[in-house]
Amino acid sequence: MITRAFIQISALAGLIAGLSSGASAQQDSEAIQVVADAVRSQGYACAEPSAVQRDEALSRPNLPVWVLTCEGGRYRVELVPDMKARVTPIQ
Repeated sequence: MITRAFIQISALAGLIAGLSSGASAQQDSEAIQVVADAVRSQGYACAEPSAVQRDEALSRPNLPVWVLTCEGGRYRVELVPDMKARVTPIQ
C-alpha cells in the first residue's frame, strides 16, 4: 500500500529534478505546496506558504530536509520515506 507521505515525497522528488534543471514559477509553487501539505498533515498551521528551501547541511541521501516559510512561522521539515514527515517549528 502506498502511503500519502510516500506519494508526497515522490512528487517532491520529481519537482526537485525539475527545479535543478531550470525552475519555473509553477514548479516552485508546487514544491511549496507539497511541503506545506506535509506540515499541515502533522497539525501545524501554515497559512500562505511563501518559500521552501532545502537545508543542505541537514539533508542526507533519501532524507531531504526543507525549511518552509509560512505567514505564521517557519518549519524544518524532514520528508521521511514511508512515514509521516518530521516537522519542527523554528524561530
